[in-house]
Amino acid sequence: VEDGVVALDEKGMGIVLSELDRLLLITDSIMQYEKIEALKERNASKIIFDFTEVLSRLRDEYLPVLARNSQIIAFDELPFLVFLEKDLIIQLIHNVFSNFTKYAGSNTHLSIQWSLKARKLTILFEDDGKGVAKENVKYLREKFYQEDTGRSGSQSHRGIGIGVSLIEKIAKI
Repeated sequence: VEDGVVALDEKGMGIVLSELDRLLLITDSIMQYEKIEALKERNASKIIFDFTEVLSRLRDEYLPVLARNSQIIAFDELPFLVFLEKDLIIQLIHNVFSNFTKYAGSNTHLSIQWSLKARKLTILFEDDGKGVAKENVKYLREKFYQEDTGRSGSQSHRGIGIGVSLIEKIAKI
């Protein structure tokens, strides 16, 4: 406004508000990343909870976008108790579901399986979507990396490229 790039009229205020929303999204994402990064310094506060119940609740949150995209998220519905930091697992699942709905494409399926062997939990997320170019897989875990910024529209729909990096950090914690 001060430089004359945007006028202080209704259209200009819309642009300013849109940019503020974008900056808030970026700032919030970076703050979440740093919060999880700081967890390396302390033990996570683990509790016992039903992993399947969390998956079901989060899938339900995504039902409108799943229906719009003709996408399905499937997993064994039997109760499965785990001893983990619930908030981090919820964040991890949100990141996986969000990436699936944004990038896998229409008419795709996300399958979730898990196993527990020697007190080690393994969770497998597998979809039949478009995938990532083989030469770009090595970059996926880098903070702020985005394979194709044109695939999913606006910044708010696309994110800032820290989701996979967050997933990796949460898994390590």
